[in-house]
Amino acid sequence: MSVLLEIFVGVNREVVTLDDEPITLGRSADAGLTLADQNVSRVHAKLTPVAGRWTIEDVGSKNGTWINGERKHTEQTLNDGDEIKVGSTTIVFRDSSLTYESSTLKKDRAPDLTRKEREVIVELCRPMFANRAVKRAATVKEISDAMFTGEAAVKQHLGHLYDKFLVPEAGTGRRDLLAEAVIECGIISRSTYESSASS
Repeated sequence: MSVLLEIFVGVNREVVTLDDEPITLGRSADAGLTLADQNVSRVHAKLTPVAGRWTIEDVGSKNGTWINGERKHTEQTLNDGDEIKVGSTTIVFRDSSLTYESSTLKKDRAPDLTRKEREVIVELCRPMFANRAVKRAATVKEISDAMFTGEAAVKQHLGHLYDKFLVPEAGTGRRDLLAEAVIECGIISRSTYESSASS
């Protein structure tokens, strides 16, 4: 199965297929993947295949390497759909072998949800149906602002939802995995937001 990088610079999108060799990202022509971005260091980060998974590590860049909105200073294992930010460039990591279906619920096993959990899910998945190049789940702050409630309460609801949908604790991108599991179960769809907009 292919491992891909979706690279977004402004409105431009490029797809790069990774092989089984480490690759560096940077502005330098000597980098394995050269990025035409002045905010990217000459050698910015390194992607490495490790035991069937891929990791990314910042290699002393000036502006840092960000995964799903958090700056990372140590090597991180990547999950399918992780959003990598280097300079002004957004890269989405795609590995179809890392399907959440092996660890989350199947369509016919949607769990029972409280009213508040359903409200959290609606806001969590809202960006997934937005007209934007990069699909991602809402942040805790975005959910909190939309629901006019505290971030601590949102985190508590998310914790319960992770358990109900069997979203693994390891790695980054848990909110994205949860959103994908919710959509896969059929609890949320595009019509959810179309009906709410017309009401």
